[in-house]
Amino acid sequence: DVPLGGFTSRGLGWVRLDNSQVRLVEGAQALIDLLGGAEIGEKVDDEKAKTWIKAFHAKLNGKGAQHA
Repeated sequence: DVPLGGFTSRGLGWVRLDNSQVRLVEGAQALIDLLGGAEIGEKVDDEKAKTWIKAFHAKLNGKGAQHA
């Protein structure tokens, strides 16, 4: 469960992802294609995704938190 929005009247709500899939997509056009339903990008396994999430949390809890 994570909040959505940039504090636009205290956010836009909450979301929970179930059965989600992580893909590494590079470049604006690739992202547009993915959002349009294309099966592109490298599938990322759970262990690699967990590593990225831990690094993201560490960054938020560290010096970069006030700018995140």
